[in-house]
Amino acid sequence: MGEASRTAARAGRSTAGLLGRPERWLLYGLATMGALLMLIPVYWMVVTSFKAPGDILHYPMQWLPAPWYLGNYARVFEVIPFFLYFFNSLLVAGAVALSNLALCSLAGYSLANFHYPGRDVVFVAIIATMMIPVQLLFIPLFLVVKTLDLTNTYWSLILPAAMNPMAVFLMRQGMLGMPRELAEAARIDGAGELRIFLRIVMPLMTPTLVTLLIFTFTWSWNAFLWPLIVIKSSELFTLPLGLSAFQDLYGIEYGPLMAAMTITVLPMFIAFATLQRYFIKGMALTGLKV
Repeated sequence: MGEASRTAARAGRSTAGLLGRPERWLLYGLATMGALLMLIPVYWMVVTSFKAPGDILHYPMQWLPAPWYLGNYARVFEVIPFFLYFFNSLLVAGAVALSNLALCSLAGYSLANFHYPGRDVVFVAIIATMMIPVQLLFIPLFLVVKTLDLTNTYWSLILPAAMNPMAVFLMRQGMLGMPRELAEAARIDGAGELRIFLRIVMPLMTPTLVTLLIFTFTWSWNAFLWPLIVIKSSELFTLPLGLSAFQDLYGIEYGPLMAAMTITVLPMFIAFATLQRYFIKGMALTGLKV
């Protein structure tokens, strides 16, 4: 892992050396402008959550609330059982993320470290499934879930997402960059494969695991279409489904909707800000070797 980090650092320095100072400043400026453009919708969402109903659609747009209005946040808890939906989302997203960590890390370890007939065929098949739009899988997935009598349950949200081909690819790439000498030394000492996997491989894979955790948790947290298909009972609604309560035939309650979305996004923001350094390191290491 240390050698992989040094390789990534040398590659970054060599790339930076190819750019002169003006080109570098231009690149940084374009990146900053792109980041600011992407943050404008987020800023509008947060600011709108603090605006009074009569100021939300005011023209020209008010960049700051005048005055600051907290009634939208109170309205969120009046319209929907927010804490119930928050718990459902947390339960489903947490279960999906943990199952992907366990299953995809085992699959990635097998694909990266063992040689057996059909290994490359299996890997190519996994990569091929990444090219299929997920919407095309909803009908066969629904038929399977219905046959197993799992519709309108937590299992219908967790099991179809328990293993993701992108997560398998990510774990395999990360494990290919690990030094094999550590595992070989452990085998010489008599350690079994499970012990090597748990005691040696997994601790070294922390950046990649954090990256996978962020990806899978965020994807499951924000999922809307699949829960809309398999969940009918409002007691099992996740937050994306619950937010639809602020829209009806007569209009949209923009203030409470933006307030609910702000609260919904807050856990993702805190998680990414806390784990950012692991996420960036994991993304760098998984692209070292194909």
